[in-house]
Amino acid sequence: MGTAGFGSPQGPGAPGGTRMSGAVSLIAALTLLAALIVAAAAFLPWGVSEAEGIKVTVSGMGKVSVDSSLDIQDITPDNEELKDGVLTLIIAIVVAVFALVSVAIRKVSAMHPVSGILALLGGLALALIAFADIGEINDASSAFTEHKVGYGLWLTLGFGIVMAILGLAGIIKRR
Repeated sequence: MGTAGFGSPQGPGAPGGTRMSGAVSLIAALTLLAALIVAAAAFLPWGVSEAEGIKVTVSGMGKVSVDSSLDIQDITPDNEELKDGVLTLIIAIVVAVFALVSVAIRKVSAMHPVSGILALLGGLALALIAFADIGEINDASSAFTEHKVGYGLWLTLGFGIVMAILGLAGIIKRR
């Protein structure tokens, strides 16, 4: 048993808990990064539609942008329904906060598995939302318009899956 900085004891019997594995901090930091990417993806294009030289892009937050030779302004829909991008943003923020706390705690704590559980459940929810929206966009294509999945939705799906895997790793490697 050695001593840590300022003469405080270090080791399994040390007061205040034991030091945790560096892998736990790495998993929490990567989870934080994945959550921040998902949060940013909520503002990026989730769906793109093209017809007759008019390109319409819809973000996860519901903002509609029109790119055409016509003088058409961007549209913000008036409906009050909750957008999926808002849900993914909320999930990402909650996971990010718990991952940040897990990164900050440098000793064995119950916060690490809790953060892992939230990352796992949040990642699964994000992937489920993204899969449903991808299916919706693909089903909406017709002979007159071409609908494509935007890169913001692909980021949400990819990093939702990454977040779920990191959450599982965080649960397994909790010390």
